[in-house]
Amino acid sequence: MNIRSAQRGLTLIEVMISVTLGLLFITAALGYLVTGQQSFRSQDTGTRIQENARFAMDILRRNIRMAGYSDTLTIAPAYIYREACGANNPCSDDTATNSGDRIAVSMVSPDAEDCLGNDLGADDHVANVFWVETVGGISSLYCRGWDVENDSWHSAAQPLVDGVDQMQVQYGVYNAASDSIDRYLNATGVEALINGWDNVRSVRLALLVQSGQDTDDADTSGNTVGNATFAANYTTFTLLDGAAYTPGDQRIRRVFTNTVAINNAF
Repeated sequence: MNIRSAQRGLTLIEVMISVTLGLLFITAALGYLVTGQQSFRSQDTGTRIQENARFAMDILRRNIRMAGYSDTLTIAPAYIYREACGANNPCSDDTATNSGDRIAVSMVSPDAEDCLGNDLGADDHVANVFWVETVGGISSLYCRGWDVENDSWHSAAQPLVDGVDQMQVQYGVYNAASDSIDRYLNATGVEALINGWDNVRSVRLALLVQSGQDTDDADTSGNTVGNATFAANYTTFTLLDGAAYTPGDQRIRRVFTNTVAINNAF
């Protein structure tokens, strides 16, 4: 037996093949980890967007369904409050800004509170005013309660839900001849009709909602991840008015729409 031959080690070629195969396995494993991490971040961002949209829509739906509610006033409040709030600005209007529209929902609050939880009198007529505003780089759905009888605000404005970039509103107008809602108009369109606001029976909402987080690792393939679209690939968003909104960052956004019936309309 040749002992020297039995103790022979690996050749240089065998070592190089082993090292190459090891590097390939390590590279594949790292790629898998990076892809998994990006997918997790994308799904987490999509979940954040869904939560922001759900909270914002729930608040708006709850108020709109109660529009015109009163069990104490002789004359029921208007569904949508159109008088001036504050510095002669209509409470509900088409603002023609990147933040979208304002809507003021008029009622006698059944829980004697405004949209921010401020205590009201049992029979106080309040208009809960909703709009989108950007403060300190954070865009949010804001609300403020307007005291209709005393023409004053109940408190300072407060953000309700962060991550809402824009809100647009259209109003469903009832047609007695067809006994149905036959059109959806913005505030300016309703104002142009005779008794237009008295015939509003529903409200259509569109919210542009974002994650609130920059995503430099956006999916460059143009795919939607977590029901959201990367702004890097889909840079314009269209809401109810048909105009394009183009964000200037890498945040993920999605448009949410909902139509809400006014329960007290008849």
